[in-house]
Amino acid sequence: MQTSYTFELHAELIPGFISTILTALPMTVYLLAYSLLFGLVIGLLLTFAQLRGGRVLASLAHGYISLMRGVPSLVLIFLLFMGLPQVMPVLAKLPKSTFILAAMTLISSANLGEMMRSSYLAVEHGQTEAALSVGMTEVQALRRIVLPQAVAIAVPNLGNNVISIFKETALAFSIGTLDLMGRAQTISQASYGASRLEVYISAAIIYWGICLLLQLVTTIIERATSRGRTVTA
Repeated sequence: MQTSYTFELHAELIPGFISTILTALPMTVYLLAYSLLFGLVIGLLLTFAQLRGGRVLASLAHGYISLMRGVPSLVLIFLLFMGLPQVMPVLAKLPKSTFILAAMTLISSANLGEMMRSSYLAVEHGQTEAALSVGMTEVQALRRIVLPQAVAIAVPNLGNNVISIFKETALAFSIGTLDLMGRAQTISQASYGASRLEVYISAAIIYWGICLLLQLVTTIIERATSRGRTVTA
């Protein structure tokens, strides 16, 4: 038997839904900020392991990155949420947001680690050799020559990663966390699905608007960090 779905749009409800969904913005910001922070720290360690850690650490880092980039985010969330308490029952008492944060940190660290590694390698090695030849130490060359250029190169990719992490937070509702998408789900369920079209349009507007804001911030930072750089073909 074929089932047909018809939805009648009531656009006048959208502004109210937007304001209600936005009450869950602090949880989304929390997930984004901490997964980005922890992801950058782990990503930095992965970058160091690949570039300076020797064959064993480099292989481990490559294996970790391959695993994290190959497992879908939703699958990893369920694995952590349902699997970790089986190994350590005490973890079952943790807030659900902790498992979301852990999953997003693991996945983002792999992407951020690759971003930092590629940005570092994009700086011509000859510049480091030139700095050493005029008396700079390796640390000074890294701090004064390599890092400023690597950061400027990384900013666009970092912005894309931040936007990607932000959109990934929408998966938090899958285990009952009240982020933006979780709030949208509760509103839709409260109306027994009668207003789900307006609710999801409202959620889409919110996500789109915040992504535009993140893109604007990225552009401003990119212009600031690129000031004074010479771009060569």
